[in-house]
Amino acid sequence: MPLFAQSRSKELHWFKPRRRTSPIRQMAYRLNFSRHRVSGEYTPNYIEHPLSLGQLAEAAPRAKILVFLRNPFQRTISALNHARGLGVINPDTPGDVLIEQAWRADGNSWLARSIRRSTYVSDLEVLFKLFPRDRVFIGFFEHWVSPEHGMTVATELTQFLVLPSPDETGASIRKANEAEWHLRKNGAKRLEISEATEHRLRDYFSQFVPQLEAEVGPIPW
Repeated sequence: MPLFAQSRSKELHWFKPRRRTSPIRQMAYRLNFSRHRVSGEYTPNYIEHPLSLGQLAEAAPRAKILVFLRNPFQRTISALNHARGLGVINPDTPGDVLIEQAWRADGNSWLARSIRRSTYVSDLEVLFKLFPRDRVFIGFFEHWVSPEHGMTVATELTQFLVLPSPDETGASIRKANEAEWHLRKNGAKRLEISEATEHRLRDYFSQFVPQLEAEVGPIPW
């Protein structure tokens, strides 16, 4: 029996934020991953939708949750770049204009959430209400893709999943994510913003650092 299996496709979205997961779908989720000692899939936006987290907790209450946090400023820029690439927002809109629109946008709009979701604090509070802390692994994107820290994180990850070797799990996942990171870094046109706009964003995110460190310990940004 294989020790580890991950979904063939990324972001399966088993638990849709606007649609309640049916019992049949929950059973399919269990059966899909029951043949391996450790198996799973990764859909990053589960953490930002309390309904999705609630559905996940109902379908797989003993699941182990892997969460990787990224520098909030870098994450916001990356999210906006991604949205431009998908055509969700106008790719020709200047960066400063786009950020100003995000500040002024309605609280439930995609633009508003592009900034708010990067603070992490409220999302983690919901997560820890649904899953015990000993079933949640918190990592950092900057360490994950770092040649200096990457294998340390991979080892911690395999210990968390109770698997014998990082070569069987963490290293393979890290390699795939590192390749994707380089692809995005080299293939996407970075959103250009002024120093004033960057400072405004960084100052905004810095106010959440004490709360975030109270939840997860020291952070690398």
